Amino acid sequence: MIVLISLLPVSLAAAQSTSSVAVAQFVSKPQRVIITLRSSVGFESRNFSANQLSARRAQVRQTQTSFITRQKTRLRAIKQQMTVFPIIVADVNAADITLLQKDSAVQHIQSDTAVPPTLYETNVTIGARALQNAGYSGANTSVAVLDTGVKKSHPFLTGKVISEFCSSTTVAGSSVTMCPDGAEKSTAVGSAEPCAASVSSGCTHGTHVAGIIAGNRVNITDYFGVVQATSGVAPDAKIVAVQVFSKFTTAADCGTASSCVLAYESDQIYALERLYLNRASITPPLVAINMSLGGGKSTTFCDYDALKPYIDQLRVVNIATIIASGNDGYTDGIAAPACISSAIAVGASTTDKHLFVGSTQDQVASFSNAPTAANNVANSNGDRLLDVLAPGYQVLSSVTPNSTNFYEPAGYAYLSGTSMATPQVAGTWALLRSISPNASVSQIRDWLYNSGTIINDTRSGTTFPMPRINLTAAYTMLNATATATNTSTKTATATPTSTNTNTITKTNTPTSTNTSTKSATATGTNTPTNTVTATNTITKSATATTTGTNTNTPTNTNTPTNTNTPTNTNTPTNTNTPTNTNTPTNTNTPTNTNTPTN
Repeated sequence: MIVLISLLPVSLAAAQSTSSVAVAQFVSKPQRVIITLRSSVGFESRNFSANQLSARRAQVRQTQTSFITRQKTRLRAIKQQMTVFPIIVADVNAADITLLQKDSAVQHIQSDTAVPPTLYETNVTIGARALQNAGYSGANTSVAVLDTGVKKSHPFLTGKVISEFCSSTTVAGSSVTMCPDGAEKSTAVGSAEPCAASVSSGCTHGTHVAGIIAGNRVNITDYFGVVQATSGVAPDAKIVAVQVFSKFTTAADCGTASSCVLAYESDQIYALERLYLNRASITPPLVAINMSLGGGKSTTFCDYDALKPYIDQLRVVNIATIIASGNDGYTDGIAAPACISSAIAVGASTTDKHLFVGSTQDQVASFSNAPTAANNVANSNGDRLLDVLAPGYQVLSSVTPNSTNFYEPAGYAYLSGTSMATPQVAGTWALLRSISPNASVSQIRDWLYNSGTIINDTRSGTTFPMPRINLTAAYTMLNATATATNTSTKTATATPTSTNTNTITKTNTPTSTNTSTKSATATGTNTPTNTVTATNTITKSATATTTGTNTNTPTNTNTPTNTNTPTNTNTPTNTNTPTNTNTPTNTNTPTNTNTPTN
């Protein structure tokens, strides 16, 4: 996943740490930028009334209108005005960027960058098969896939896509929209169908990703005629298909290819906002968003990025945004937008496999981006720069058209990348939310991190332990923490003296279980067939509810003596066992610099 700065010469695109102010000195044509304005509106609460939502959004629009009115001579074209946050996408002259930054209403200006898209039987490796066999398969959940589109008629995905829309951009001399009929926005039937293979090999990317998340239970016949039963991680989950890529044809963007597909950040912002605004109409409910895209390098959190307020707002309503860490092989940084603190950032591990494709199981994939151990310490919300690993090396899933590799089943292909690891986590999210519908983003993040199978990343010459998701261990942790107990007893006692005693004892006992176990053993044969021996057995039980444990045992003594003096002894005991103390916060740092995010 290599970052490409839209509308900039390729020689400048590599200058990832150079501010856009400096870049603007060398570029004469208009720049498309994302302008984030200062605001005190905060986040939208799930408890807001319709009037409160309307008043807040009116304030957002007023902030935008005032800025546009004040700076109308410098804003050559307004391309988008967002609804939930005061963000504007506009074309501006390079020389005007510095002047716009001097406006006191401006928090941050960034270039509207365009980035590329970044199953072997991985279900056994991560423990999904054991949960599926126990009856947990992601029912009553849906996952949005922001990608190159989804081929919903593919047998692996038949009946999966419940909603679709497209956001794609035409910029003269750079890109062309891939939405139907040349529109830049579309909700028409088929609006999120993938582009033709003649446009780019990346056009099948979204179909592959969607299959990993929620592919149907199917039988696939391999090269040797052996039939294998397979499915996505959460085969009962549904998909919201979102096409956010545009077609590029310049050598600066595509290299030697005649055309390629890249996604502007402004289209990603639009997609996240639309998903948030329309979440109530998505049935079954949206629990996660998969973004297997990105580029650039960040050694620390990139919370100045304009995507962050949307990722935060989605987290407020319990929707996780899960993003690929990138495929550049960095051992001291990850790509944007995965570097946003409130995103769930995913790296790739390897999976033991058969002839033709594969590697040694449970190593960090050579291409997977990762930070240093020192820069992966959890912040005050429990968020890390890189959260978890998942299998992303030679993953088998749906594609269209058929692969030309003789060892790949018709309609399926092995692909590698953090793009393939990320949907493993998105499918896992759906599966765990189907078991525990009220589990928060922070709770599931912690279950996956604390229960993961530890893999040591030694590529940098030092040892950096990271957890590879392990669903059977996460399920055990879920059951240990997702309990609700309410006990109340009352005792009356006679006392011959006058007593007034009030004793309160509060005990907070956070309970954490860290289990690193290997949930399955995969035995490769000398054919493209896996012989798998599962070592975990899970019995399906009633749906868990993730609430705290409250045990209240008040003792009340209220007995009058001969002097008619009441005796009142209250000894309530509250024992609270919190399962999660982390909530997302907005940590955007106001800046007045125009620095590319990727």
